[in-house]
Amino acid sequence: MEQLTPIAFAVALFGGIFDLLTKRIPNWWTFPAMAIGLIAQTYLRSGAGALDSSLAIIVALFLYLPIYVVGAMGAGDIKLLMAIGAWTNPRFVFCVAIIAVFIGGSYALIDVLWNRRLGAMVENVKRLFWVLVPTGLPRERLDIDRTRKFSFGAAIALAVPGTILYLQRSGL
Repeated sequence: MEQLTPIAFAVALFGGIFDLLTKRIPNWWTFPAMAIGLIAQTYLRSGAGALDSSLAIIVALFLYLPIYVVGAMGAGDIKLLMAIGAWTNPRFVFCVAIIAVFIGGSYALIDVLWNRRLGAMVENVKRLFWVLVPTGLPRERLDIDRTRKFSFGAAIALAVPGTILYLQRSGL
């Protein structure tokens, strides 16, 4: 797996930069990256590589899909994380997902404080929790201010080297 993490970083870096520039992460990047990652893992590590790659793709999907469903994340972010997972393993992609949330949350907090939007943020958080609480009632997707859209792909890209460092230092 270690030999493929630089490729996972390259996949993430391109996706993050593209997201910063265009506010989207294209399918023409994520789907081939997933497929080639799965093929590379299978070629280099046989069944174990195919299993790691497949499980990491599934973990990425299930970690971020609920956030997408309520309207708080774009589908490209999920697919970028899935592409990273195809080149690595479930533990790696889980760490990337968690670190990216902390990076994105830190940026959001700084943005909110800088632009004096604390009241709007509190209201959005209340609405997010209301959408997530299972009551059996139909729910609307969140109506997020798209003019202030954050390029979460950049947070994912930054989380990859953070994950590499974390896993190296922890000996995992």
